[in-house]
Amino acid sequence: YAGGAQVLLDPSGKALVVWNVYGGPVRSVWIGANGSVGAIKTMASDGSNLLPDVVLLPGGEVLAVLSRNYATNYGVWWSRLSSADEWSEPAKISPPDSSKDSHLVVDQTGNATVVWLQSHSLYSSTARF
Repeated sequence: YAGGAQVLLDPSGKALVVWNVYGGPVRSVWIGANGSVGAIKTMASDGSNLLPDVVLLPGGEVLAVLSRNYATNYGVWWSRLSSADEWSEPAKISPPDSSKDSHLVVDQTGNATVVWLQSHSLYSSTARF
């Protein structure tokens, strides 16, 4: 089944819908302001990927974080959707431990902050994208 859906609106009125398929990939699709639907894209296809969160960067690219169980390695991973509508290979940003429930915000200059739960504590990471 699918879940964890997030919706992002860009300045032109297009909506990006991102969701996870239980035990499988995270997928995304653009929906135009006129109702047109683009091609479904896959962000992360291997491992168990959950709870994506997305933000729009100042340059128009999309940044996403997700909780991921990859080869028994739970963690928080990030990926970028380029203006060519292709996701980058997910990269792990959390320490090697049980990390989950990630959330993402970005300021007007492109500084992104990710927070997540890890072993019953709250952690964060800030980076410029």
